[in-house]
Amino acid sequence: GAIGLLSGVCGRAFNVSGVGLNQYILMLAPTGTGKDAISSGVSKLMSAVQTSTPAAADFRGPGELVSSAGLIKWLDKKPAVVSILGEVGLLMQQMASPTANAHLKGLERILLQVYSKSGHGNILDPMAYSDKEKNTSAIVSPSFTLIGESVPERFYEILDDTMIASGLLPRFMVFEYKGQRVYLKEGTEHIQPPFALVQKVADLCAQALTQSHNGQVLNIPFDEASKEQFREFERWTTDKINETRSENIKHLWNRAHLKAMKLAAICA
Repeated sequence: GAIGLLSGVCGRAFNVSGVGLNQYILMLAPTGTGKDAISSGVSKLMSAVQTSTPAAADFRGPGELVSSAGLIKWLDKKPAVVSILGEVGLLMQQMASPTANAHLKGLERILLQVYSKSGHGNILDPMAYSDKEKNTSAIVSPSFTLIGESVPERFYEILDDTMIASGLLPRFMVFEYKGQRVYLKEGTEHIQPPFALVQKVADLCAQALTQSHNGQVLNIPFDEASKEQFREFERWTTDKINETRSENIKHLWNRAHLKAMKLAAICA
């Protein structure tokens, strides 16, 4: 939840190596282990932030993805957002299916395109529809961060080659919790985010909004040690791609270096 929220806030205003910091994140965890804390934690923190920085509400994206036109219109008004979706594995399966309807295929295409458009100077091209009211304009550096959750058994049951070959699943950074359900901690519903945390997030939101409004981007630099480490990792992932003939394996390794770099930049 923290990674996704900060990716949503910083995705457009900060770059690393020429790319924006938006992320697609998938959380796999058994029923009853607290996946809803992603949404509730983000909501509680951002509600507190909005008391001093009301414009921070602009970083909250749609809670459901229905069509490409709907997502593009949202990004046209709010070009840097984070959306939290439940059972995203089922949505990915539906989009990857050969029998998927035009709305789902259109949504898949936009999710594939917008993932790499958040870097400074990138543009999501306008789209034309038979219904002219749905036509969209060009969007400069749209940053869409997606946090999806699912139950492991259900996700692995529907996982197949088409979900990988479509290119959408390899764009996700996947976390899986395999531990047990913990005992309920009483009184957590009364806990509020510490003032210092709220203030720091509010300051970050204000900075990101100001930079985006002014068309400014802060490029996060590498120190020499991290530069060498990423150079080695890029070569290692390239070797992984070159040593296999499976297109699906190539897909899975293709963006590992990019995702690691974005994650390091968010932490920085």
